Amino acid sequence: MAVLTGAGTMGNYNMHTVVRVVADGKVYEVPALTGNAFKHWHAVYAAEQYQASGGTLLNEFCKKGVGLRGKNLEGKDAEDECKAIEDFCNDIHGFLLPDRQIKRDSLARFAFAVPVLTHAELENAQKFAVTHNRLTRSRKGRRPR
Repeated sequence: MAVLTGAGTMGNYNMHTVVRVVADGKVYEVPALTGNAFKHWHAVYAAEQYQASGGTLLNEFCKKGVGLRGKNLEGKDAEDECKAIEDFCNDIHGFLLPDRQIKRDSLARFAFAVPVLTHAELENAQKFAVTHNRLTRSRKGRRPR
């Protein structure tokens, strides 16, 4: 999921999170989910459950699962921290309003998700941990122009 955000993109490279898994002395590099990806989906599902249980203190972006934080219940930039944390997602997952110098750290924190796989699955998953580049070398070992 974190790959889709383009985080870590530089030039022609689209980097994603890779972890090393050791199984029977062999090291495999496999893709993993970041804590920020988990935090985003936690916010989406927590907001759904909150709304399903009758909660109404959600701004329009939180209701849609967008994750755009720092908005008040009317969907505009919050004037102060008290207005911002009236919103469920802002309160739990924090926000940043740089123009007003207001910040609240997330109360929810997550670590990486490391896959638990069999040896065959590790070999297969390792294929997706490769960083791909659109530039390739020609057969003669020179870069195309």
